[in-house]
Amino acid sequence: MLEAMNTEEWIGQLEEQKRVMLAEVSAWPAELQDVTPADGGWSALGVLDHLVRTESGICCLAAQGLATPRRIGVRDRIGFAVVERVFRSRRRVKVPGSVATIICPGEGLELGAIAARWERVRVELSELAGEAEGCCGGVFRHPVSGWMTFEQILRFFSVHIVHHEYQLERIQANLEAT
Repeated sequence: MLEAMNTEEWIGQLEEQKRVMLAEVSAWPAELQDVTPADGGWSALGVLDHLVRTESGICCLAAQGLATPRRIGVRDRIGFAVVERVFRSRRRVKVPGSVATIICPGEGLELGAIAARWERVRVELSELAGEAEGCCGGVFRHPVSGWMTFEQILRFFSVHIVHHEYQLERIQANLEAT
């Protein structure tokens, strides 16, 4: 069972995860940060860009969803639990087709620019947390799991980073093997 955390603690955890991930990729030789693996996957910078795009998109939709929160049903709860469990595993997951054009990495990526965008998204997330205080309904509909509360969004962001930490490990091992 996951320990209950309040919004401030979740945001603190997310900031620490972001700091660690950025430091990890920063430690890679610059010429390897944007190398796409032979299997056609994303580069390390692509992974970071995807995380920023995902958080930004969800924040935007959640801000809209706060105006008319939805009821969280059993299917939503089960869907969230499944997504959370899969993302805690080392299982590879494809981006849902319905959101691929929005959250897949862009071109010409640079670590400093990604870090700056991620910081801006986190400021937005903190502001959104104040607006979401006391809201228990669904404010964002994930394409796989269904409606999520604001707290579930924070949990999703955290486990999403964990999922992509595994991906960075695979990318690094692939680069070292070549």
